[in-house]
Amino acid sequence: MTRQREDGVTIAIDSGYVPALKAGRFAVVPETRAFSARAVQLVDGRELAPDAVICATGYRLGLEQLVGHLGVLDERGRPRFVADQASGDHRGLWFFGLHASIYGNMAMRPTGARRLARAILRAPHAVKVT
Repeated sequence: MTRQREDGVTIAIDSGYVPALKAGRFAVVPETRAFSARAVQLVDGRELAPDAVICATGYRLGLEQLVGHLGVLDERGRPRFVADQASGDHRGLWFFGLHASIYGNMAMRPTGARRLARAILRAPHAVKVT
């Protein structure tokens, strides 16, 4: 509880990550240099047009360089909106798993993930997957 209160860190355990990675359901890529209207620019010079960008920042968020200029972070560098809350100024920008809960990740994330998925599907820019 102390670590969560002081650092915003809760434990995370996910048994689905490794099988999904091996199955090619997503790709881990180098650091993001910048976002444009249609692409993500990587530090290795590649540009991608992904369906989604998931930033796995670990215990130290480090979001300031990536999105700090957008005014979406609080004074601690944490997103002002999380889970199914969307950015009013930046359509399609979502943050997930970056808020601490005394209930822990295992208890909170499944419900939050379902709410986020529904919110993304309801969003006007959503790509419908069948």
